[in-house]
Amino acid sequence: MSMDRTQIFQELRSILTTLFELTDAEVVPEARLAEDLDLDSIDAVDIIVAVQKRTGIKVRPEQFKTVKKLGSLRPVLIQFIRVFESNLCAQKSVALIS
Repeated sequence: MSMDRTQIFQELRSILTTLFELTDAEVVPEARLAEDLDLDSIDAVDIIVAVQKRTGIKVRPEQFKTVKKLGSLRPVLIQFIRVFESNLCAQKSVALIS
């Protein structure tokens, strides 16, 4: 099942509202992580850990270094979702062959 951009952003919104007690109104694509949401580099690590837990994909911290706005996270998350789905499909294929 492929996730579209809206679903990916909703997943990100869920992570941020849960981890940092932000409101849905605060978590918009234009929101700047530091200036608008008061999130710092330690918070970015928490986001990375949450993404890893939900997707099972190892996220390298340097992939988040240039992210300044929530909208910038979307392409990174899309990449992880695609890898996750690809791995899931490969696992299902192996299970069918076995």
